[in-house]
Amino acid sequence: MDISTLARWGRNTIDVVLVGVIATGVAWRITAISTYVADSGDEWGNTIAPFRVLLEGGDPQTFFHPSLYYYVVAAIYALWFQLLKLLSVVGDTVSMTDLFVRDIRYFVLPARAVSAASAILTIWAVYRLARRMWDRRAGLVAAALLAALPLHIYYSKTVRVDAFAILMVVWAIAAIAEIPENPTRPSYDKGGLMSGLATGANYNGALTVCWLFLAHVGTYFGGAGSPTKHLPRALMIALITFLITSPFIVLNFEAFSRNFGFIAGMAAQEHVGWEGRDLLFYARDLTATSSILAVLVGLGSVAMILRGSASERLLASFPLAYFAIFSVISSKDARFILPAMPLFLVVASGLPNFVRKRRGGGALDECASRSPPFSAHFYSRASTRCWRILRAPPTTPSSTHRTRQSWHG
Repeated sequence: MDISTLARWGRNTIDVVLVGVIATGVAWRITAISTYVADSGDEWGNTIAPFRVLLEGGDPQTFFHPSLYYYVVAAIYALWFQLLKLLSVVGDTVSMTDLFVRDIRYFVLPARAVSAASAILTIWAVYRLARRMWDRRAGLVAAALLAALPLHIYYSKTVRVDAFAILMVVWAIAAIAEIPENPTRPSYDKGGLMSGLATGANYNGALTVCWLFLAHVGTYFGGAGSPTKHLPRALMIALITFLITSPFIVLNFEAFSRNFGFIAGMAAQEHVGWEGRDLLFYARDLTATSSILAVLVGLGSVAMILRGSASERLLASFPLAYFAIFSVISSKDARFILPAMPLFLVVASGLPNFVRKRRGGGALDECASRSPPFSAHFYSRASTRCWRILRAPPTTPSSTHRTRQSWHG
């Protein structure tokens, strides 16, 4: 057995292990839905607000978060209640509130299912993002790391907005990172839509709108010639999406002002019970989770910001800026930093590919795998193009894709 065969077996074994970790993480999140007890981290307000949406004309009457999460859970409540009636679990004369009073678990469990589904979709989104940026192995590594991340596991089974908001942020940054690769109106529109949804899921999602602007600036001045009119349109889509998903922020502005004032006040004043958490609170928390992961995240973020492509810079800079901003805010809790963690894991998983690409190995491997072996003519053409890639500056995935297409054109 030669070395190449052993290496291939080793790579396949690693892939199997990574898939096993991902499958275990997904299975645990599903089975954990039913582990509800009276004090298991679920927020009472998030359980009740969807009922207000259904019974009070769409007004959740609470704005500690925007309304999108409440609307999604309200839709699940309504569908679940109709299913229970269809299966004759409850009688036709029983109302939704009667059933809630009878046993809260009838509604806590489907609300938890929203968190679990969001967490599982985030694992998939992280895999897709890392695979698009680098390769399938990077996607598997990023997904496996997130599947095993203790804090993400915990909030994937509780009635809280966190898992849902994380998913929206990851989707938004994934969409925005496509703009430098393909600066067309649909790409901008998608970035605006996902930024609006991220903001509608939680106020801190509004930071993605800033990265939508940065993506445009970097693309425009980077020579791609992105039309200026795409950005205002994308920003308008983000605003309209946010207002559609949270209309009562405008219609019930008094309640919104009161609740948002409390949330905003946490930035300047320590929350009761969270005193003494200094600037390095999140850094210590990340290091305590895994010192190796913390080093990879730090190295990957700095390297990609300094030497990466436009998409890599957007991807690496967002979680780093998010981390820095929340480190400065006075009130700190471990879950506040969660939206940055999946993107940090994507950066860490892509670091080996990034280093290999900067040294030319990634392009060489790609060229070798794409060189048709059955013809000397085709091999000569492919080798020539490989040499051009190796001599060229680092390319974005979309430009690499165009190169692949040209080999067969």
